[in-house]
Amino acid sequence: MANSNDPGHSGTVGPTCAEIIVVRHGETVWNVDGRIQGHIDVELNDVGENRQL
Repeated sequence: MANSNDPGHSGTVGPTCAEIIVVRHGETVWNVDGRIQGHIDVELNDVGENRQL
């Protein structure tokens, strides 16, 4: 982190912008059955497909 003794630090702070990406999982048959998926890529069921943006 720069401080005021850093020659590359001007002492002023400009505007900043952050990008936030929100990801929500879709419903699968395994979700409905209460099964843990872990890293297994289970296809979305009809409800999950219909809720896609």
